[in-house]
Amino acid sequence: MGPPKNWGSFNRERPGCELKSLNGGITNTCNMMKTKPTYLVIVNPVGGNGKGRDIYESVRGPLEAAGIELEARETEYGAHAVDLVRSMDLDGIDGVISVGGDGTLHEIINGLMTRPDGKRVPVGAIPGGSGNSFLYGFDILTPEDAVNALLKGERRSIDLAKVHFGEEDLYSFNIIGWGLVVDIELTSEKFRWWARQRYNLATVWELLKMNIRHTRLVLDGEELDTTVAFLIACNTPYTGVGMKMAPRADLGDGKIDVIVVREATRMQMLKLFPRVFDGSHIESELVDYYQVKSFQLIPDRVDTVNIDGELNAVTPLEVEVLPQVLEILF
Repeated sequence: MGPPKNWGSFNRERPGCELKSLNGGITNTCNMMKTKPTYLVIVNPVGGNGKGRDIYESVRGPLEAAGIELEARETEYGAHAVDLVRSMDLDGIDGVISVGGDGTLHEIINGLMTRPDGKRVPVGAIPGGSGNSFLYGFDILTPEDAVNALLKGERRSIDLAKVHFGEEDLYSFNIIGWGLVVDIELTSEKFRWWARQRYNLATVWELLKMNIRHTRLVLDGEELDTTVAFLIACNTPYTGVGMKMAPRADLGDGKIDVIVVREATRMQMLKLFPRVFDGSHIESELVDYYQVKSFQLIPDRVDTVNIDGELNAVTPLEVEVLPQVLEILF
């Protein structure tokens, strides 16, 4: 699927621009760009089962040949990308590119959104992790796809969700998950050797266990009391590996799509799970689908929350959509 038609964009002209795969590498057949942007590249060397450096090297040549100047930095510890992007001098930097998974992109965005000087630049991404669900919605499945997208020179403004819990704020570009989706994330870490299929394996495992939770949920000021298997708020249609969790989601509509799966039997959940891949699960009587500008999640207990694949928040929490607050480079 492509981006929603109502998104605005501008295009730097590059006649005859394309990439071709030759002899296992990426070869640039582009005309030289009329402008020469400089991008800061944040490389997660352990992303993609340790292939982060190799992925960066595979794209560096064609990007530089097209007139793009690259300044690369490798992450060395958890949340290092947050520190790098928050503190680096961005004068002369036209964008920040992630080479990693959704977690690396999450760190970059949070670094930008919390800079003391308030300076923001557009963000791009090259898939280099075990999970790249954000890029999946743009049909950017390989590093070659990502380079082609960068060379088109398009920019789009997208929404972010500001997540407030305790005394902290985080910014989400993709998903906010609670309940079963957190259980799945925790279990998937035990199956990392399954690479991309670890999320699907973990999902089936956790469906068999089925932990049910109770919560108060406030949606645009309207409160409801419910018992659920899980709740996931999506800024993008896809999560995991090809799961079309929120088929109505639009990155630029000023709303976040909240999917609530109510209490169900194991058999009902196992039957529901395959429908997530084509989006038809939202037609189930077990699923409630909301599109809101804000929500509050107030469960009976303190519980871990998944923000863009990172288990770095807890309940209770408040979420507010920040409309079209960030530019992306595809």
